[in-house]
Amino acid sequence: MVAISALKIGDTVWSVTRQKSGNTTITRQVCHPVYIVAVADSHVIARWNGNMARRFSTSQVAKWRRTKPA
Repeated sequence: MVAISALKIGDTVWSVTRQKSGNTTITRQVCHPVYIVAVADSHVIARWNGNMARRFSTSQVAKWRRTKPA
């Protein structure tokens, strides 16, 4: 879990979510890198999985992880 106050510009954290495997009911855990572009008091501007930078709120940032899970 990551707090906004602990983030700095240029940091890389990980977003971990569940995703369906193709056209089945089986799910798997996927990890995407999140690159921090800017940090404010109540939000973060970051690039997620190579997409354009966008704003992430405190509740979204709290779900990110500092290290990549195995």
